[in-house]
Amino acid sequence: MPYTYYLTLFKNNYSFCLIRYKKTRKQKIKSILSPHISKIPAKSKLH
Repeated sequence: MPYTYYLTLFKNNYSFCLIRYKKTRKQKIKSILSPHISKIPAKSKLH
């Protein structure tokens, strides 16, 4: 019983961390790219 409980707990925690990591990575990429994107004129921006 405790083993499966810890296993599910670990799975949930892992997925949560993975989601958080993906979010932070997206934000990092955005923050890195934003100065470059702002230099590009609006016409050449991707929609």
